[in-house]
Amino acid sequence: MNDISGILKKFSKYNLKRASDIPIPRRLPTGVDTLDIITGGGYPSSRIVELYGKESVGKTLLALKAIAVNQKAGLSCAFVDAEKTFDFEWAKKQGVNTEDLVVYRPEYGELSIDFIKELIQSDAMDIIVLDSIEGIVPKQEIEASSEEAQVALKARMMNKAVRVWNSVITSSERQPLVLCINQMRLTMEKYNPTTTPGGMGMKYFTSMRIELTRGKTQKDTKTKDKRYVEIRAKTDKNKVSIPGKYGYWTMYIGYDEAFPPGYCESTNFVVSQAKHIGLVKSAGAWFYYGDKKFQGKQDFVDYIYENPEIYKDFMQKIIKEVRNESEEKKVPNTGEESKEEN
Repeated sequence: MNDISGILKKFSKYNLKRASDIPIPRRLPTGVDTLDIITGGGYPSSRIVELYGKESVGKTLLALKAIAVNQKAGLSCAFVDAEKTFDFEWAKKQGVNTEDLVVYRPEYGELSIDFIKELIQSDAMDIIVLDSIEGIVPKQEIEASSEEAQVALKARMMNKAVRVWNSVITSSERQPLVLCINQMRLTMEKYNPTTTPGGMGMKYFTSMRIELTRGKTQKDTKTKDKRYVEIRAKTDKNKVSIPGKYGYWTMYIGYDEAFPPGYCESTNFVVSQAKHIGLVKSAGAWFYYGDKKFQGKQDFVDYIYENPEIYKDFMQKIIKEVRNESEEKKVPNTGEESKEEN
């Protein structure tokens, strides 16, 4: 290579670096083991991540889970409550330290954008949550009459926002994660019936986009109240690991003797992934682990509940395998087969 030391010196203040000098983003735990697996180790710092899906799939819950687990590690977090629906008691139940959590409720959308920009530049936060993109309202829309047509105000605002955030994140020392929650809307297109608000900028500038959908729901046989629902996730975009990976977990939303409301249980998915990479063997209805055998998957899952050190070992080995995965590796891109084993 020709000597370019002079050029490097001249442009060093503009973050010109050799590729080998660019740091790899640290991974921040998501608070849900299934997401840690399919994302390849957690959310990446110094990046913009988008969680989107229909109503009642646990988008805000996942943001609270991420805040709680990272606060325990000593990280600082902020929550931009654009929807004005933040519940302090619910957040406490999910393990969030509300005394140390910064919560901001903006009057209009531009304040949300500027507040997040200022937080990034202040180097005071490690995680910044925006709930949600659809919840922020441009000032012009608030001041205008309801009869006036407002065309693409939010899309233009968000397109500018992600450009600015991405620029200031890379130049900041703390390089926080910006976790954006988004909703879904119907379109008139036949083959693409849904979209997400906020314009195309979010799709391009995010390093990770995770789509959340609801699966089967279990109700109490007496009261008919919902006890839990299966949540399915897909890494629609992932620039720091393998994209297009699927996973699922059980989200408890009602009273249960074993798990409190809001608990996300991933053991079934973890066991399925452990089987696929050879940590667990199976033949027919029997599961084999070491010198032990179990009749049916649920029997083995119960054994894992009683031995958390095995579960922790599975998680470490599965995530390592996902990070090293190529097209020839054995880890599947979908958990569909494992559902048949339940």
